[in-house]
Amino acid sequence: MINKEIGIPYYLQLASLIEEKINSRLWSEGEKIPSEIEMSRMCHLNRHTVRQAVDYLCVRGALLKVKGRGTFVAKSTVDFLEDKLSPENRFTDNVRQAGKRPDNRMLFCEQTPAPGHASRALMMAPGEPVFHFRILRKVDGKPFLLSDNYSPVKLLPDLDQQLSSAASLFEVYHKHYQMQPRRRKSTFKAGFPREDEARLLQINPGTPVLRVDNTLVASGLLLQYTQACYRGDLAVLSIEWEEDYPPAPG
Repeated sequence: MINKEIGIPYYLQLASLIEEKINSRLWSEGEKIPSEIEMSRMCHLNRHTVRQAVDYLCVRGALLKVKGRGTFVAKSTVDFLEDKLSPENRFTDNVRQAGKRPDNRMLFCEQTPAPGHASRALMMAPGEPVFHFRILRKVDGKPFLLSDNYSPVKLLPDLDQQLSSAASLFEVYHKHYQMQPRRRKSTFKAGFPREDEARLLQINPGTPVLRVDNTLVASGLLLQYTQACYRGDLAVLSIEWEEDYPPAPG
C-alpha cells in the first residue's frame, strides 16, 4: 500500500509495488496490467500519479504501452548478479565469469585528511593524509555498485596517478606496489540510498541498498578501507569461506 507519511513520492512507491508484482511473477511477461483508472481506484491515487508510475516503468523497460490495447509487462526488472566476497576476490573477474561486461568509472581521486571513520578503520591518526577515490561500477552498462575508498598516502605514494590510467585497482597494487591485498573484514547493513547515491545508481529513493564496508590488508599493513553501496534490486552477495574438506571415502 501507499505510505503517505514517509516522504517518498507516491508515483515511486506505486512503481515499486508494480515491480514487486512483476518480479514475484504475480504479473507475468506479456500480461496486461490493470488500467490507469483501475489502479487509481485500487490505490486511492489520482490518474496523473498512476500515469507517472507507468511511464517511469516504461522507461525502465519493465512495462510496454500498446496503443489501443493497454499496458503490458515487458519483462522482469530483476537481473541479479552474484558478487562473491572471498579474501582475494575481484569484482571485474566476478562479472566476466558471469558472462557480463564490467565497466569501472573513476569519479574522482583526491588527497585529503582522513575522516574519522576511515582513520579508525585503517588505525591511523585522525587527519593523516589519505587518497579518497570514488568508483562507479557498472554491469552491462547498468549502474551496480558505488564505492568510496580510502588508502594511506604514506603506504601508496602517487596512487592517484596510477589510478588515472589503470583498468583494475588490484593490478595497480600488484604491479606497481608489489602487494597482494586480501580482504581482512567485511560488515553488512541494509538501508536506503542518499540523494547522490540514488542519482548515480539510477534508482528511486525507495529502492533498498546493501552497504558493505571492507578492509584490505597486505603484508600486515592496512591498505584500503571501502564503503560500498550495492543496488538491492540487482545484487546478490555471497561469502566464500576457506575450509579444508575431508578426503572422499574409498
